[in-house]
Amino acid sequence: MSNEYSLAIAFRLDRTRFESDYDQRYAQLKATLSEFAIGGAWDDTTSLVLMKTHADPHKVAKALTIGLHRSHDVLLVHIVGRDFGYLFGDAANEAELTVMSGMKIERV
Repeated sequence: MSNEYSLAIAFRLDRTRFESDYDQRYAQLKATLSEFAIGGAWDDTTSLVLMKTHADPHKVAKALTIGLHRSHDVLLVHIVGRDFGYLFGDAANEAELTVMSGMKIERV
């Protein structure tokens, strides 16, 4: 049986600079999340998703970046219960996140 991971996924999609494709990027991200989630995901807010998956978290993080703009969008995939996460986006301050959360961060 494969491992099961609990993930907390936070994202910020830049609507100001890339408004023309914002809806498409948001829809792509949500569709990819549903592909990996076991039994659905909690996404009561607009930019935080909690889910369980059998997929490798690195694979999930890479898949979620498809269609995003590295220069302005931000994505964090945190493996719940571990001090580790995957970070995407040049606008994300990795050092600040590491200091504030204590997580080890790997860029995707």
